[in-house]
Amino acid sequence: MKRLIGLIGLLAFVAPPLAAQETGTLRTHRSADIDDSSRDGARRTMEAFSACIASRQNGRVTAMSRLRIDSDQYQRMLRNLYDNSDDVCLSGSGQLGFSFNLLRGGIFQALYAREFRGGGPTDFSAVTTTGYRELYTDEISPEVRSALALEQFGECVSRADAAGVQTLLRQIPGSAGERAAIQALAPRFAACIPNGETIRFSPSVLKGAVAEGIYRLSVAARDAQQAVR
Repeated sequence: MKRLIGLIGLLAFVAPPLAAQETGTLRTHRSADIDDSSRDGARRTMEAFSACIASRQNGRVTAMSRLRIDSDQYQRMLRNLYDNSDDVCLSGSGQLGFSFNLLRGGIFQALYAREFRGGGPTDFSAVTTTGYRELYTDEISPEVRSALALEQFGECVSRADAAGVQTLLRQIPGSAGERAAIQALAPRFAACIPNGETIRFSPSVLKGAVAEGIYRLSVAARDAQQAVR
């Protein structure tokens, strides 16, 4: 059965140790071969599945990235992206369960890889804000607050060490390179956790957070450059 099962909620924090992890790039256009033999195999499937979605539905994915995650439109678009891509972006047999949070993180990895080829700007000192936090002007749920904390964390780490984030996003899940890249970034983490928040990381949650952060910063930097031309 070709299907990712158990897609759940906005945020599902899973937190095995940041350890045990070949370098490579995200695959695009191709369907993902289901690998349910291990946690890292499942992560590789998810990244490939997300990259396939982003390559086949780039306009929708980009539009979705600009929405509040608690809006009906966002929820509908995310589920439709999954439902409309299941058959064309998955191959092989088996069943894998993922949260919508992990799918979202994988999509931001794919967006960044497609738009900036892993070599986008590394100096964001001129970017005062990406504008994303400002979308949430009213009272928000605990789930949304947690999601925003992750996004703000990702922006903070990316401002502090964009090159290190780029290196991490190029790594294959479960590789020695991924472990080394996470360890190199680790000194930045404590200062980037928002006050009053507790964030528990798995490698996939971490990569999704920094991918969203560096993507939003890079888009803001690119837009600012284009505006002055």
